Amino acid sequence: DLRITEVSVKGHKLHIRGETDLPEGSVLNMQLRLPGWDNPGKGIKVHANSHRFFIQVDLPKKKEWQGKLFQLKVNFRPGDQPDHVKVKVGTKGEKLQGPKVKVRKEGKELEENRLILL
Repeated sequence: DLRITEVSVKGHKLHIRGETDLPEGSVLNMQLRLPGWDNPGKGIKVHANSHRFFIQVDLPKKKEWQGKLFQLKVNFRPGDQPDHVKVKVGTKGEKLQGPKVKVRKEGKELEENRLILL
């Protein structure tokens, strides 16, 4: 399981909290697409510990993003994982199950997508 449970803005920072049942030390990737931002699709890596994850992103100082929709995607790719995680999920994600599992040509991935209005 991989779920975004809270998204909030504090000043010029975007806070994203979530929960997962992935093994301790799993590496998650995040992409953020925000209209009018010079750096679309910026990728950020974060570790999941104690079945939770927290991501903090610096938003542009100009508040042109206010009142706009943005796309937030958090995913788990087995190929990016440390060896102890690959043992539990499979080197190509063959042990991953559930409604958020996507089958790609490289193997299975776990993905959560959200459209959020700021």
